[in-house]
Amino acid sequence: MGGSLGKMVAVTFLSPAFLWSLALLLPLAALFLIRVKPRARPTTAYFLWERLKPENRPSHLLRRLRDLFSLLLLAAAVTAAALGLADPRGEDEADTRPLLLVIDQSASMQRRLADGRTLLDHASEAAAGWIRALRGGRQAALMSVDSDLHQQARLTAHPPELLRALDQVQPGGLPLDEAVLAEFAETALASEESRVLFFTDAAKNPSLPEGLECIAVGPAGERPGNAGLVAADLAPSLTLNGAATLLARLVHDFPQAVTGRLELSRRDEAGGESLIRVLPLRLEPGQPRRLVEEVPEAEPGRWVLRWRPDAGADALALDDAVDLVLPAPRPVRVAVTGVEPFFAQQAVRAFASERGTLQVVTDAAQADVILSIGELAAEPAPGPARLIFRPEGDSPWWAEAPGAELDTPLPLLLEPEHPLLRFLDAASWDFRGARHLRPPAGSLVLARQEGDETPLIYLARRDGSRVAVVNLDPVASGFYLSPAFPVLVRNAALALAGRDETLPPQLRLGQRLVLPTEIPGEADRWTLETPAGAVKARAGAVVRVHDAGFYALPEADWTAGAALLAAGESISVGAAEKGALSPQPAGLGGRPWAWWLGLLAVGVITLESMLYHRRRVG
Repeated sequence: MGGSLGKMVAVTFLSPAFLWSLALLLPLAALFLIRVKPRARPTTAYFLWERLKPENRPSHLLRRLRDLFSLLLLAAAVTAAALGLADPRGEDEADTRPLLLVIDQSASMQRRLADGRTLLDHASEAAAGWIRALRGGRQAALMSVDSDLHQQARLTAHPPELLRALDQVQPGGLPLDEAVLAEFAETALASEESRVLFFTDAAKNPSLPEGLECIAVGPAGERPGNAGLVAADLAPSLTLNGAATLLARLVHDFPQAVTGRLELSRRDEAGGESLIRVLPLRLEPGQPRRLVEEVPEAEPGRWVLRWRPDAGADALALDDAVDLVLPAPRPVRVAVTGVEPFFAQQAVRAFASERGTLQVVTDAAQADVILSIGELAAEPAPGPARLIFRPEGDSPWWAEAPGAELDTPLPLLLEPEHPLLRFLDAASWDFRGARHLRPPAGSLVLARQEGDETPLIYLARRDGSRVAVVNLDPVASGFYLSPAFPVLVRNAALALAGRDETLPPQLRLGQRLVLPTEIPGEADRWTLETPAGAVKARAGAVVRVHDAGFYALPEADWTAGAALLAAGESISVGAAEKGALSPQPAGLGGRPWAWWLGLLAVGVITLESMLYHRRRVG
């Protein structure tokens, strides 16, 4: 069946057998249209009938019109009831596949509209309409998504259970990970046995996989503008001693120019703030604002950068502040021992000016790392970390004295992604001078001789000290003159001193933080300090950054600030997907058509009963 109102609307009846109830219209019409001939009866009180005034009686035509109107009302009630029992569904409601309802609970859904409600409120209302429209045992499940997918309710045909789960969906502060959404949708739609509805705002226009139905919520024209910080960093200045360089980037979607200011404050140990710098800004429509500013006499520690618009609060507060860390200059002190120390010292000095990464010291007792070539000085227990080239003699850093040299060393990399080998292609090195030896028990071998178990690069630990052994002669192989030599010295010094640079200086909410695989000292787990409290995590663990604030690894002397920093959450980048579904599944307010048809039938019967009572009683 179909109708026309600007375009054809396809209608399907889930219980078409009930359409036979329309046959009740025939006896109903017969009751009104078939005339019954009155029969004469004798009476002894004719004078009482004569007292009735003929002029007060309804005319024959009026009586017939009144009967016809009653017939039409009852026919409408029977038709509405019959159609309601047949359960009509629109084109989008005809299939009975399970519904997978996915609510976008990312940061942008906290935008507050002109009606005082958030976009998440509108999304929940739209999802509730679809849940209430479930009929005929149709099942649905409820999920929410931001940087991860969260299951709120399993497949069920019980709408109250789904509505209770929907009430538990709270706004989150993480950005939307479109890859997570796409992976889920592709898996759910692979068998074509379910239907996935994604309730989101029009601030995003993600590349959704085919088959995922996007339901845009919240009128785009009523959204207040928003500006947010999407990048920020505070680093030691390369030109001014004791100064820092502030870098920031703001984006906004205000239709007109707005003014405001950036406030840079330093935080003390108690959490108090001291305002250091105020930077007035003017944001032009459609143009992001980039800022590079020198901050003189900037003390190392924790800082915060805030955006404050002059016109008052914008639509989203999560992107108005970024926690920053200005690291204190703490170079790794390196002492060089053994033969031919000149080239090794030059390799260290090559990175001494690079923000003070390394520093040459002459006293091994004051060193964080000792670079040894051949000869080994007396080792206190525990002693400083060591980087050893050309191992020889007896040492606890190898199981037995090195034997004869390898004829043609061919390296086989076992851990090419280790921080010690970052930016290096160790497979191409000349390992001339490498000798047969066995590493201590528990060592981590990064590269070995192809064809046997002779290690070429390995890491070992003993009595709280760490060592990296490179089994080659840097003089005989010419490795001194290779650009890889100073890079290897730098990587080893940072890694052995616990200054692993795989840890980022700034974190984004939703980011996966990979902890270093090597823990300084004898600890078997990292102590990760988060805004929610300290937690223990194993080496190499992956931690999701959920909360804005400061994260720290005291063992690695590392601290970083976490903030939203997501342009897709801060600004509207486009309208809703073309062809997106209406937030209402069917009928008015999301009710199924059968519900409204049943209500119509009851209303018509009630109206006819009132009219009949009025005719009989007067």
